[in-house]
Amino acid sequence: MNINTNLSAHDLVQRVFEQAVESLYQAEHATDADRFQDHRIKAIALLRSLQSSLDLELGGTLASNLDDLYSYMLRRLTAVDERTTREPLREVRDLVCTLKEAWQAIQPSIAEEYIA
Repeated sequence: MNINTNLSAHDLVQRVFEQAVESLYQAEHATDADRFQDHRIKAIALLRSLQSSLDLELGGTLASNLDDLYSYMLRRLTAVDERTTREPLREVRDLVCTLKEAWQAIQPSIAEEYIA
């Protein structure tokens, strides 16, 4: 995934969001099945890593809602293939962009209290 482990936890999560957005964009615009699958699978792995970093006990309702959202996005990505519409990819990319922007707005010191 090419993520620098010297980053703060806040920056690391931001980088995962960025890579997920890029992978979704690449999958959406892939012209062959192999590239489509590679980028879709990478996006799925990145979203799973974000979901697995949630602390459902400490994060309460917010973490639970994010867990539900990640589950929804993963279901959308597993249901799409290169022969069907690319709309689920755009939908998930838009959702990840929204999360990325919200995460970016959080002060790193506050965010790091909630990263598992």
